[in-house]
Amino acid sequence: SNYSPIATYRTLPDRPDPPAKPRIKGQIQATQCRVVWDPPRDNGGAEIQQYHLELEESKGFHVIYNGLDTEYLLEQLIPGHSYSLRLSCSSIGGPSDPSDITQIRTTAVAPASCHPPKISGKPKANSLHLRWVSVKFLDS
Repeated sequence: SNYSPIATYRTLPDRPDPPAKPRIKGQIQATQCRVVWDPPRDNGGAEIQQYHLELEESKGFHVIYNGLDTEYLLEQLIPGHSYSLRLSCSSIGGPSDPSDITQIRTTAVAPASCHPPKISGKPKANSLHLRWVSVKFLDS
């Protein structure tokens, strides 16, 4: 009897596992921080095509980075403010679920000098109206 013909099958790749949760590299500054991450443990059998870093301030997560780098400089943050970060990735097998969430809080900074208030209108015997300019934060 002869051997049967050789048959070769290839399965489609699966979705990748979620990447590890994002980490902070170095110090969190008042207005920026560097975020790094590791690839997923299982890529589903296909190369990762893109990472998706998401930031949540108060109204849900929104994507702030799409690309292949595993490091991102997060800028234009508000001093003394809390943020949440999460990460996902995608391949030809589809998108991963999001990673666990990383919470960060930027460092607070002292406000700039206050401008003196100004009298608005004519003072009365027992009251007066004051106006002032809101305080700006110093860059760190």
